[in-house]
Formats: sequence, C-alpha cells, structure tokens
Amino acid sequence: MGLLDAPLRAAVKTVIDTLGTSCTVRIITAGDFDVESGKQQRGEADTALNGAVIAYDDSLIGDRIHVGDKRLMLPAIDLATAPLPDKHQAVVNGVLHRIVNVTPYQASDQIAAFELQIRTGT
Repeated sequence: MGLLDAPLRAAVKTVIDTLGTSCTVRIITAGDFDVESGKQQRGEADTALNGAVIAYDDSLIGDRIHVGDKRLMLPAIDLATAPLPDKHQAVVNGVLHRIVNVTPYQASDQIAAFELQIRTGT
C-alpha cells in the first residue's frame, strides 16, 4: 500500500459523500436451483452508498456513449469488489441502470474511485 493511498481514498469518499446522492450497487448472483421449474433463480445483494452522478457532454455522444447515459462516481473504499458490467447494476434515485463500462482511478497502489458508465434499463 502506497503512502498516499489511505488519505486519497478517504478524501475521495469525503467529497463524494458531501456532494453525491444515495445510490445502490446491486450484485446479480446465481441463486438457488428451482427443482419444479428446472431453472436457476437469480440472487441479488445490494450495497448502499453515495455516488456522484455526472452527465456526459453532448460532444461525447457516439458509438459507445448513448444519449441519456451518465457517469456514476463511487468511492472504492465503500465497495468490497470492483463493479463489473455483466454482474452489477446501479440504482440511482429509484431508477435501475445497467452498468455499461467501469473505469478505475488509482490513488497510488490502490483504487480510489470507480467511474461507472450507466444506462437506464436492464
């Protein structure tokens, strides 16, 4: 762990907690097997935290960024694992969003924040 990791990660958390909004990161897992239907049930585990929602500039709209996409900045210190587009979802202001892309931001040796590209819908 680098010398600046702890203070930078704490600073990121303080800024996002102060300026952000409450949100939930939902991990989608394989649940129990339903013998009657013959299908695997879907499990969910939620982590409540604060995140900063940032709109994309119109000049960035294109193939990878769609109209309505947003950035969600999350402090890494609040998450047990890194969010993954195919395994996680984000709920912001009661609206479910699909995670399209995840960009980690390093403090020095450890990740200080994650920027999630989120899109409305599942």
